[in-house]
Amino acid sequence: MVYGLPTPQSQLDKYKVLVEVPPPLTTATFQQDFDRRCLTLAKQSTSYQESDSYFQQGDYANQNLDTEAVCYCVVRLSNGSIVDLTHDVLASLGAV
Repeated sequence: MVYGLPTPQSQLDKYKVLVEVPPPLTTATFQQDFDRRCLTLAKQSTSYQESDSYFQQGDYANQNLDTEAVCYCVVRLSNGSIVDLTHDVLASLGAV
């Protein structure tokens, strides 16, 4: 699922990360936590303009749907730059 930035998807694909879903979470629960945490961290920036998160259950080949996910979390700042928060979000959720 993709939210947010009016940026072509091809420009945001470089932020995608493959991650193992930390047990005992399901991918559905992890997605909810990821999306919430992304928005929370994005809004902590003093120059926050908008954020975007992407989450796909499974790996790049659409396998391992119960244990892996491809995701990103980015924020656009008021100066137009995009900052990748994906690893910060994942670390805060114990998925490093």
